[in-house]
Amino acid sequence: MASDIIAATTTTTSAALAAYSQSIASFLFRNAAFVAERICAAETSLRRIEAARLLRAHALVCAGDWNAAKQLLSQVQVALAIDPLQLDPFLKVCAKMSAFLLAKASMELGHAREAEEHLRKIMPPFNPLLYVDREGSSTHNSKHTESTKLDAAFLTCLEKYCPDDSAIFCLMGLICKQASTYSLAQQYLLQALEKNPYLWIAFEALCDMGFKVTPDIYFTDTACSNYISSIKHTTLETSVVPTKAENTIDESSSSAVPVLGPATRLRRQPSAPSNIRDTKRTKLTTATSATNAQLDPKPQPIQLQPSSLSTNSCPILKNILILAKAYLSYKQFDCAATLKIIETLCPAELNSARVAELLAKSYFEMADYRKAEEWFAKSISLEPHRVSGMDIYSSTLWHLKKQVPLSHLAHTLTETHRTSPQAWCAIGNCFSLKREHDVALKCFARAIQLDPEFTYAHTLSGHEYISMEDNEKAMQSFRTAVRCDKRHYNAWFGMGYIYLTQEKYDLAEFHLNHALQINSSNPILIVYMGLVYEKKKQTTKALDLYRRATQLRPDIPLYPFRLATLLHAMNRASEALTVLEPLVAQDPCESAVQFLLGKCLAQVGQPARAMKAFTVAQDVASGKVANSIREEIERIGGLVGVGGVEDGANVDGMEF
Repeated sequence: MASDIIAATTTTTSAALAAYSQSIASFLFRNAAFVAERICAAETSLRRIEAARLLRAHALVCAGDWNAAKQLLSQVQVALAIDPLQLDPFLKVCAKMSAFLLAKASMELGHAREAEEHLRKIMPPFNPLLYVDREGSSTHNSKHTESTKLDAAFLTCLEKYCPDDSAIFCLMGLICKQASTYSLAQQYLLQALEKNPYLWIAFEALCDMGFKVTPDIYFTDTACSNYISSIKHTTLETSVVPTKAENTIDESSSSAVPVLGPATRLRRQPSAPSNIRDTKRTKLTTATSATNAQLDPKPQPIQLQPSSLSTNSCPILKNILILAKAYLSYKQFDCAATLKIIETLCPAELNSARVAELLAKSYFEMADYRKAEEWFAKSISLEPHRVSGMDIYSSTLWHLKKQVPLSHLAHTLTETHRTSPQAWCAIGNCFSLKREHDVALKCFARAIQLDPEFTYAHTLSGHEYISMEDNEKAMQSFRTAVRCDKRHYNAWFGMGYIYLTQEKYDLAEFHLNHALQINSSNPILIVYMGLVYEKKKQTTKALDLYRRATQLRPDIPLYPFRLATLLHAMNRASEALTVLEPLVAQDPCESAVQFLLGKCLAQVGQPARAMKAFTVAQDVASGKVANSIREEIERIGGLVGVGGVEDGANVDGMEF
């Protein structure tokens, strides 16, 4: 009778474990937690009770209930009292899974140091299945047969969700990234990529931190073959059923693992991209910087050679390789190269929302907002409820002054992703475009409340404070953005711009130069750096920077206009005329350009042509510009009266 009851219990428990797995596979995470809780209540074995609690914690992690999962997992680890010297595979799988989940929950809650401590206990080499007694089944006592079957059922269920070495390395790398120990993060993430070439998040994190990874080393046929071999090896070993589980632990044991030291809550380090607005509100992209903080023990550095570069026959891996090169170029701010690399993708990949978003962001970085808008629109058409990149899309519409599409985007994001920081950034941009800065700041504050490490929201707040002429609060926002992401050069630019307006040119040079070290190809950064040198009377450096910006973006009139203005101030009017002629042909009715043209012509001794340029400028000018034109006309020997002149214009305030 007792054996029948035990057999029935074994069958029922096995069925419940199967229901748990089915619930997880069906995304019914709350139901899975419920089933695991019932298994826990029905079990009498301490080891299986804790295994059931571990499964329940796994379901809570899947559901995103980080606090409840962390509390439960902490209790599981204490109850199991894992001794690293024990050779019980059942307990070691429990230890590995519980430590991994506990580290994940701690990381999501922002406790990076605590997460690292948990995960370091199971860092590879850690293979509990190597200790399975493959020959013990014949010698095991028959009275433990049914119990062993239950252990095997639990172990089979646990192994489905137990992380492999690549996942452990990846999570440790992300934890180190969150804790700002980027040197260690790089080594762990590279090891994760070496073991699993499909771990895109590892490669993405490396690029976000600014590391120049060589994709040809990791996304090859050899890497794919090694990964397949590791999967087969793991499958072979997990097929062995442990038989000495009941003899390796005293189920009534209440000893606990050593208590960890106090954990330090460290900030998270996500990357948040951004770009340029205008002369008073400029948004630039972000990544993450590298530091040399040291933690022990160090992982072994990766020594790989791209020997298998010539062979990459797997179409999936080939597309991943192209995407990796494109993403790396984008994060290194070589957006022109990104566009060329993406062209080599197959048509199916080109028609994906991810690629469309990457193209849109690249054009956004190049300040080509119209093309950026087109690709963002295509991304949304492919995935109507996509939230990734929508903060950048809202800034694109802000630049284009498209109030209606921006309002529609903000409304859509509010309906579909109300708790995302991207949605509140879009709403804030909408109010910013309406010049309702107070309301915009509240929206950005809400985005920060949802994700305190969302760097872009801090930067947007800084720009709003600049618009409100509150430089102190703007500086505070930019500094917070830099603390979140040291490679967020928009924040460095924002601080440099504030110092420039305060005529603190040395400090402005320091911050703008730091931004240029991060992104040396951004024309707006280059122009503002040139303006600093111009204010410091270092005209040669300023000229070089203006020419460089003009070469990068000859289609933006502001850059050659600044170059021509400086050339005229240096009495090099002939060179200035060469720069101005294309601008005049492009927009003959721009008063600022015509006015500067007239001054250059007068300087080279062509008063008649200068008078004509002044007349055209005066026809469309107003206020102080018109008064300046009259003064120039009088200086060259004539006075031209033109009616309809208004007050209030400013040459420096002209928009191009």
